[in-house]
Amino acid sequence: MSFPVPAEVFNPLDHARNKAIESNQFTDSVLTQFKATFEQFWGVSGYTLGSVFFGNGSQYSLAEMQLVIDQLGAGVIEIMTQAAAFTDFINTTYPGVLPARYQQAAFDYTVSQSGVVLTGVNAAWAAT
Repeated sequence: MSFPVPAEVFNPLDHARNKAIESNQFTDSVLTQFKATFEQFWGVSGYTLGSVFFGNGSQYSLAEMQLVIDQLGAGVIEIMTQAAAFTDFINTTYPGVLPARYQQAAFDYTVSQSGVVLTGVNAAWAAT
């Protein structure tokens, strides 16, 4: 003899909780991936103690990073343009969550007829 199994009733609270959790996880993953890609591209790193960030500089010397930029050619302008647009998207969609050090290139630079010319590691990432 089997016992009747009660039918599951729609539980809007469970569905709402799951959607909020998934939305938070998505936000976290977007920010984590953006930061990781930024750090990898420029070779920069650092650490935070309390609320203070300490830069470790870049794994690349200025000359090495310039060689990388030179190899990318005109593509580096497109990469940097897309990064800026994505930064704007993050700042619009998730205001106040992206630290300022990720909102500009990790190396200071000028743009000339010959392309992007790096001038040094940005102060936000400089080794402290």
